[in-house]
Amino acid sequence: MAAVELPGEANPLTQYDLLQNLLLASSRTANTQQLQTATKQLEAWQQESRFYVYLQGIFIDDTVPFEIRYLAVLQLLDAVTKRNVWSRGSYSSIRFHQPSGGGIQVNDKALIRSRLLNAGFNETDDRLARQNALILARILRTDFPKEWPTVFDDLFARITSIDSPGQLQTLRGLELLRCIVKEFGKTRLRQAVLRPVTPAIIGKATGVFTDAFSCLQTQPSQSSAFAAATQAIYLCSSILRHSLGRVQNLHQVETVVKTWTLLGTYFTRCLSQLDASPALAKGVVQIAKLQLGIAEEYSASFALLPGAVELVAQYWDLIKQVSSSYASSESEELSIAENIALRGIQIFRALLRLVARDKDAPTDAGKAAGVVQSIFVPPFCHELFFTSLQNFFVLRRVDFRRWEEDPEEWEASEASTKDHRLSLRASAEKLLTDLTYYSEDVLPSFFRMLKGTIGATPTSRKEAVYTALGVLGPRIKVYCEKNHIDFSFDNNMLPALLNDVQWIDSETRILRRRIPILIAAWAPIEPLSQIPVTMAFSKCVDRGDEVNDLVVRITAVREYKSLTNVWDYNSRTALPYVAAILQAAMGLVTEVELPETKLDMLGTVRGIVNRLDAEIDPFADQIVNLLPDLWAQSTEAYGKVAILSLLTLLFGALKANSARFQTFALQLVQQALGSDMSQADRAALLEDALELWTAVIDNAPRVAAAELNLNLITLLKDCLIPALGAESKARHYALKIAEGYLLLIPGELIVEEAFVTELLRSQATGLLELSSDASFEVRQVVSLVLQVAAVSGSEPLVRTVLGAFVDSGFMRTLIAGLHESWTAHQTTGPKAKVSKIQGGIETNLFILLARFIDASPSLFLQIVGSDDIGWLFDEWFEHAAEGSMDNSSSRLCARALTRLFELAPPFLLARLQLLMGLWADTMQLEDTVEVLDPAWATPGMLRAEELRKADTCDLRALVQTTVATVVARCGGPDAFRHEWLANVDDHVIKQFEALMVS
Repeated sequence: MAAVELPGEANPLTQYDLLQNLLLASSRTANTQQLQTATKQLEAWQQESRFYVYLQGIFIDDTVPFEIRYLAVLQLLDAVTKRNVWSRGSYSSIRFHQPSGGGIQVNDKALIRSRLLNAGFNETDDRLARQNALILARILRTDFPKEWPTVFDDLFARITSIDSPGQLQTLRGLELLRCIVKEFGKTRLRQAVLRPVTPAIIGKATGVFTDAFSCLQTQPSQSSAFAAATQAIYLCSSILRHSLGRVQNLHQVETVVKTWTLLGTYFTRCLSQLDASPALAKGVVQIAKLQLGIAEEYSASFALLPGAVELVAQYWDLIKQVSSSYASSESEELSIAENIALRGIQIFRALLRLVARDKDAPTDAGKAAGVVQSIFVPPFCHELFFTSLQNFFVLRRVDFRRWEEDPEEWEASEASTKDHRLSLRASAEKLLTDLTYYSEDVLPSFFRMLKGTIGATPTSRKEAVYTALGVLGPRIKVYCEKNHIDFSFDNNMLPALLNDVQWIDSETRILRRRIPILIAAWAPIEPLSQIPVTMAFSKCVDRGDEVNDLVVRITAVREYKSLTNVWDYNSRTALPYVAAILQAAMGLVTEVELPETKLDMLGTVRGIVNRLDAEIDPFADQIVNLLPDLWAQSTEAYGKVAILSLLTLLFGALKANSARFQTFALQLVQQALGSDMSQADRAALLEDALELWTAVIDNAPRVAAAELNLNLITLLKDCLIPALGAESKARHYALKIAEGYLLLIPGELIVEEAFVTELLRSQATGLLELSSDASFEVRQVVSLVLQVAAVSGSEPLVRTVLGAFVDSGFMRTLIAGLHESWTAHQTTGPKAKVSKIQGGIETNLFILLARFIDASPSLFLQIVGSDDIGWLFDEWFEHAAEGSMDNSSSRLCARALTRLFELAPPFLLARLQLLMGLWADTMQLEDTVEVLDPAWATPGMLRAEELRKADTCDLRALVQTTVATVVARCGGPDAFRHEWLANVDDHVIKQFEALMVS
């Protein structure tokens, strides 16, 4: 034992050493150091091919203690399934001691394969045999047929009789076969590999099933032979379930038809004995799963196989039997009978879909649809519809018990979406909808039932009808419109529901819970009168009403969120009642214990905030006071996301009035972005935290920098620049934050040269790879930097900011992008280059260039020089001529070029005709400055509007003054006309002169 105490790498691998290591690893007396050493040694040995041979050797040695054998087989199973060492082994690696990557050598694989079947057939312990079967199936998935072509012959030869002495071997063989067909059924590609042997598998399973069936009829139910026969039937049924689905046109294959008939006979005989013999029931459940699989995958074959009509009748008898006792069920788990009845409902749905899909098909599918239609005749549809409605659309005895014992847990489980494949009630709801598509004749009868229910005292039957009304809402609406039936939920049902919520008796709470669910189901279907609806909800959330227990109130608050999501629903018109619902939601946030329920209640608060907008102000303090404890209690990121999202919405609703919540909101942002948060949580919270930060900045009232919230300054220094380098949505919010700061404290921020340089450097990286939308966002922020500097009126500051523009590499990147576009435009034909810098992206670059020039034309000339710059302006004029800029952008470019022209650079004088054409086009455009309504605009939007207004100029006056200055610089009118104007067409000159005097 001492050997395994040494470092793992020092020990050679033998089966004995591996056994000793496993003994130590499973020992309850080993200390921590010994366990760590044993674990490290196992990890080291896993790189050796023989490790897996020795694992199998330990497993098949029945003298080894069970716990060690089980540990060994689990290690081997883990290796071939999760760690995939079997596939990693190279088939050519036999020349080496071990393959790279911890795979298994070919010779070791062969040895392991040779022992798998014997181990499977001879193992006496069911648990070990099961693990061995799983290993064999997974290995066979990669090795059949190339490396192990004879496996099925060997397997079939040893599956003989269910009688002794071959009983154990046959059961073990069936278990192996079952695991194999299940493994191969996981992918269509592997199914195709197994298809050639599928008939033999079906034949073998059918033969054993037949023998076992005969044995059941002759052996006492308490005998070992009877137990073995029931187990064999279960295994054979499972094998056939996974095999018959690989056979095309089942109803045309004679052997399959015989097998199907045999299974049906057994199913019929055992259906009445489900409760008396659980052992028999296991096989019946497998057959029911098989029948469902065929009905869903090959519904036409199902209908055309012999006994289909009788089988449907048997299922219907069972469904009726189960439905009659459904309400009195005491167990949350489905009984065997309920399990099979559930499959029956799903089979009915598959057959109804067949008719909808293939009723007019000329093929076998059409014939099958005819068979189904002969089954689902109007009387049967009517009985099926109303039996399901009356018996399955009710709460069970176990539901009422859980309602009393653990109301919050039960309500949460009911609110979660039920998998209709696992729930009788959910599956019955789907069936009712399918029936209304198949035959609308059931709806008139449903309307009569509904009419008889309205005004009646609350009962479980009434709740079932209301449940169906919610489930069938969309179908009822279409049916009524199609048949010109005057039914309106708003007119016909809301008054009755308002009356129902007034009742006070033992059954009322059932309806109080159901009515909000029903209204929420109909809200998206037709417009609802808001005051009656909100009155009904407010009645259901009143904590002072003894009928409204925790389940009723949680349900009402949860469902009210659906109404806030309907655009036609305006909470303001019913504000007094909405206030009651909001108070109830906030109260439940602190009252309930489940984190998910707390967040759902908070979600309703969020929906109300969204609808009330500024009118939420009286409740805002109470809402925010809930959040610190909720934030501390939220251990999962999604809980914190919900809180950040709610605060963002609250800031947007309150606008400048949100200032009192700045400190708390910014503290949450700091925590979300801080180093104390795990990397995974920080990544999950990043976008929502930045969005909240954006909302705080955008809604912050204008104050002096000295009075600004200190948290805003801290976040700006610590978090903004890293966020600007983020990706996707996070980058979007970071740019919005930067824009918000520039609007809020422009003078204080623009003088921070280091910040400006880092901001520009962060956006220079990847500038030319951005999408059009992302490029526009960068343009907005960088343009604002240049605009704020220009508006300051400080020449030194302008030069500093423009210097940062250059030092950060932004200017270099911008010019490079425009040069790339110009170069591409010089090429034509099949080999023409295509640049990403075009359209909106190129516009964004020219706008930034215009801002730079507008701020300081002389500095621009110093930076770029006048040599070999003509291409830039050729590209600019050509892009402007495309008309892709809005009015304000076009006028900005014209203004910048005019100010640059004032310096009389030769490259612009040489393009005087293009410039005059640009002036002529632009002077006719009006500045598009949006006028905002202060009632809904945020403080940040108003600040941006002020800056836009300050950015306008009289372009005609500027051009007149500039032209006069340039003419003078060029030696007067005659010299200017002779040297420059002579190159301009007369019609351009006349058009320009006309604009100047107009």
